[in-house]
Amino acid sequence: EKTEGAEEKVLDFNMYQHKNKKSKKMVIEAENKLMKYRATSFSSQNISKNQTSDYMVGVWDKEKHKIRLIDVGSIFTMTQQCKNVKAFKPLKDNLYEGVDYYEKKNQLVNEFGTKKAQSKMQQLKNNIVEEKNINTEKQMTKILKHDVQQAIDEDLKKQDQEEDNSYLREILPAFDETAKKPEFVYFRGGFWPKELNEFIHFKELYKACKQGKEDEEAIKSKYEGASIANMRILVEEEKKDPNTKHLKFRVRGAVFLTYLLRFYRCRETITMSAKELEEYLGIPKDIADHLLNVYSTLSLAKGASEKKFHYVRNKKMKDKLISHIIVLMMVINNYKINVKYIINALKLDLIEIVAYLRQISAFPKKQRKKLEEDGQEETKKIGEKKRKNEWALDSNGDLMVYLKAPMRSIRK
Repeated sequence: EKTEGAEEKVLDFNMYQHKNKKSKKMVIEAENKLMKYRATSFSSQNISKNQTSDYMVGVWDKEKHKIRLIDVGSIFTMTQQCKNVKAFKPLKDNLYEGVDYYEKKNQLVNEFGTKKAQSKMQQLKNNIVEEKNINTEKQMTKILKHDVQQAIDEDLKKQDQEEDNSYLREILPAFDETAKKPEFVYFRGGFWPKELNEFIHFKELYKACKQGKEDEEAIKSKYEGASIANMRILVEEEKKDPNTKHLKFRVRGAVFLTYLLRFYRCRETITMSAKELEEYLGIPKDIADHLLNVYSTLSLAKGASEKKFHYVRNKKMKDKLISHIIVLMMVINNYKINVKYIINALKLDLIEIVAYLRQISAFPKKQRKKLEEDGQEETKKIGEKKRKNEWALDSNGDLMVYLKAPMRSIRK
């Protein structure tokens, strides 16, 4: 579209056809003050047998709101040529005159190299030892040893980071470490597949919490205390704001939390089948199958006379289950939670819980510098003490943690 006050720039194209019309060879040309354009329909790229796709042009009808597709009869390969080459003169006849190999490479990498290439070039530059800084042979040996050791340390550190990141990707729900808001860090589909929604019946617990009947024995025996507490929070939240975000997923999550916690309390070696988990623990069979497949490994019982299979939960599977439980609790509670509720649900001590919270990128709020009661500014010693105690529970056993974005646990 032409803006008001702007000059209209039109490029006229001329089409030429070969005298022998059977050959169907055509040329299109156009030019302006600076450039000359030429397109041909008979280059090797345009031969039909070399085409892997069919091409069409879409014409948009504004009135009918439809697109009409028209077959492309001919394909042209266009080239462009600068008409006034003399207008562009190099700043120097030979940019590399009197320049050594390293400087040539440095210039090329800085102009056209990728970030990785530029990083390697910077490392090479840092490793150069200037003669003026060397006085003795011992000093030279010391410098070289230091550089080698530094390179080894960096490689080991990078390897450890890659291993840690790989482990986190295996145990955490599907996530986007670059997300800038907490609600976009973890994908809601990373806890259970959509096919299981029909087996997560939340209406009974939701209705009971809404009517204030969640303390009835039938409800307490069917659902875990964490599920009841979370559902009560969601009901109160909906009263304040009927347009609460992702309410349906979160109420389902409150019920699914019961199944996760009951499966978590099973022994490391699970001898029950999905049907038996439904019978004894109240976990629907289809959901029990999902839990067994995701949070345990099928194994053959040792020393069994008959072939008897059971499920084993190793450390990685245990970490995965605990991480999923904590993340789900945080999602239900709007990406923040009181640590004491996690401790009560998982029956773990604070030190273990803190390790899992760090992995999922959940941290307490930083205590900002403030004036003390006597009017003196916070000293460095007081600041260090506060940072050490940032994970400490208060006198009531409370500690609020918040999901941080972008993720701090994934190291780069």
